[in-house]
Amino acid sequence: MIGLSALDRDGLVLRPHQVGTELHLEFSGSADNEAHAVLPGYFKLLHAEVQRSGTTMVVVDIHQLHFINSSCFKALVTWIDLLNGMPPAQRYRIRFLKDPTLRWQTRCFDALHRMSMAHVGVEDWSGGGT
Repeated sequence: MIGLSALDRDGLVLRPHQVGTELHLEFSGSADNEAHAVLPGYFKLLHAEVQRSGTTMVVVDIHQLHFINSSCFKALVTWIDLLNGMPPAQRYRIRFLKDPTLRWQTRCFDALHRMSMAHVGVEDWSGGGT
């Protein structure tokens, strides 16, 4: 069982839930100036929870994320940096599920993939639940 709470603030939703051995995170709405105050801490807590629980895969469904500003995107970069700072044998995988019709998602999240190609993947959302 995961020990991470959902966040619903100012049009941004982060909703984690366990699916078997994976942690799934719905990341939707708009990550703008209001979200900047909470996202870095949230992803730091998520990282700690994944390590604590021994989860090997985090699936982040961003297909309903309509906007993310640079400050909020930096929180994701910092999360990937935390992952990259772990010993290779202890690293978990992150898979982002994007909306293929939102080109900005492809550009931005492909950059995260390039930060850790063996551990971060980006795929088109196929309509299945997370």
